[in-house]
Amino acid sequence: MPAPQQETFGQRAIKSVTQFISVFETKPFAVLTLVKLLQFVVLATVLASFPYFFTFVLNKSFAVFGTYMGIFSLSGIVAIPFIRFIIKGMGKRSAYIGFLSLYALGLLSWYFWTPSEPEMFFYARSVLIGIVSTGTLFCALALLPDTMEYDRLVSGQSREGTISGVFTLVEKVSSAFGPLIVGVLLQATGLITSKDPSTVQPEQALAAIRLAASIIPALITLICIAVLLKYRLTEQMLEDLK
Repeated sequence: MPAPQQETFGQRAIKSVTQFISVFETKPFAVLTLVKLLQFVVLATVLASFPYFFTFVLNKSFAVFGTYMGIFSLSGIVAIPFIRFIIKGMGKRSAYIGFLSLYALGLLSWYFWTPSEPEMFFYARSVLIGIVSTGTLFCALALLPDTMEYDRLVSGQSREGTISGVFTLVEKVSSAFGPLIVGVLLQATGLITSKDPSTVQPEQALAAIRLAASIIPALITLICIAVLLKYRLTEQMLEDLK
């Protein structure tokens, strides 16, 4: 009896790529992946633009920026039980849309910041954006197992490992787009590279920084919502398939 032939490296590579591509045939997963890609582009854009925004537009020190980010992170952590309660009460998809909507409003509000704005509103943003940003991440993770189950039921294959790998890869790839968007925008508008906060920047560069920290990520977040509306998978559909 002849020994079974072992797959070559090339055959294994082709098989992996084929599996990688095939999971996108599962529409709920494809939609969720696109939402996550856009969501992480938003996050990367905000993180890339905020040091410039705080320094040159808000005229805040790096210490204030650190405080803002600390409150942002802590708010998301403290709110996890509340976020879980909202997801359970509203449903995963509806909660996701709600968190994304508040996220877009929070980011958009930075465009209307003025020097005379009360300090309370400044830090209120960090709390709101920290909570809803964490909420969007939790909703994406909550929907992922549903898409895995749907894929298994429809395809007849267990491809959880491939799906998880694709989801993680999308996160890594999308994180590179934010700095690219901000870098191109600021270079085109003549930003003067300097660590000195007293550096007088061109008005075009200041306008671009404000857009990168508010309007642009808010618009991409709205696109996330539009894409998420195409996600129609429900728990009842999964039960019916079973």
